[in-house]
Amino acid sequence: MRMSINITSPPLGSNQCPEDAFAELVGGDFLQIRKFPAADQDAQPIKQLLPIPSQNFKISEIWSGNGTLEFGKSGLYPHLHKIDPQDVLGAWYVKASWTVPHPQLIWEAYSVYGCAHR
Repeated sequence: MRMSINITSPPLGSNQCPEDAFAELVGGDFLQIRKFPAADQDAQPIKQLLPIPSQNFKISEIWSGNGTLEFGKSGLYPHLHKIDPQDVLGAWYVKASWTVPHPQLIWEAYSVYGCAHR
C-alpha cells in the first residue's frame, strides 16, 4: 500500500474534543483483513475478516489535507489492486492511542487438504 498526504490545515479539534472530531471522520471502529499463509504446501491460506472496536481511544493531534492511496500488487494479496479508490476525498494524519480488544470473527475461509470451510 502506498499513501501520501499534503497537510493543508491547522490541527482539527481545536474548538472541540479531538476524539469527537475523529469520530465524525471515521466512526471510531475499524475492519481488519487477515491472511495467514498455508502451513502445508498442499493447503490454502486462512483468510479472515474481523471488526475491531476501539477502546480507550485518545487523540493528541488530527491534521487534514489532500491525499493519495494506492494498493498495488502483493504476493499475499495478488488482487488487492482491484480495490484501488476511484477518488480520494481527503486525508488525515492522526496521532492517537487505543486498546484493541479480542476481535470477533465475521468471516473465515480456509482449506485443509482440499476441504474448504467457511
